[in-house]
Amino acid sequence: MNNAEIQYIALKDNLNRLTKLVSGIVEDVSVLLNGYDEELAQKIVTDGKSALRLEGETSKVCISLLGLFEPKANDLRYVISSLNIVGELESIAGYSTDIAKEVMRAGGPLYEFDLKRFPKMVKETATMIKDSIDAFYKCDSELALQIIERDDRVDRLHRKILKKAVENMAVFGDRADKTVSFIFITRCLERAADHAVSIAEHSYYCATGKVIKNVPDGEIKSDK
Repeated sequence: MNNAEIQYIALKDNLNRLTKLVSGIVEDVSVLLNGYDEELAQKIVTDGKSALRLEGETSKVCISLLGLFEPKANDLRYVISSLNIVGELESIAGYSTDIAKEVMRAGGPLYEFDLKRFPKMVKETATMIKDSIDAFYKCDSELALQIIERDDRVDRLHRKILKKAVENMAVFGDRADKTVSFIFITRCLERAADHAVSIAEHSYYCATGKVIKNVPDGEIKSDK
């Protein structure tokens, strides 16, 4: 086994560990936002730090492969996609950590501010992240495109939740502090969904060799 093969094995192993870790963090956040569990919140923060370290290690392997072994064709796309995706995964872990810290600061669950839309936003964001990872591992360009289109749902939910939260703040001034926490958390969820979209875009590139970031929707659809 040559050095390039060893590096590829290390990349795949690190990437598997990171996707598994971040997937677990996202699941924990979904549970945390359904109640208050300080121990679980602390676990998310700890796992977030582990994700940061693992992202750094995986990025170094990607850079080593690109700089020393000059991968070609499919291998090149895989390494470039992996390098980008690990950064997106670390960002998702970072927003998850921010949510956990804010829940601890607020001292309790925040569903009360929007019992209808907020659970939908939590579920949709978590599903988008899971599916974006699946799209990468399965080289599923169709699933990647579906994830990109689903981002509009999260954006609409976010706008409606934000509008209601601001209205509640005006009416219930004594709950302003928790409302601010709620708004901050929904913003973190919206940004995490954006990173899921970025993972989907990199997954599409890995599967097809075509770059679709910042390409108008109509052009993407016509390219299926």
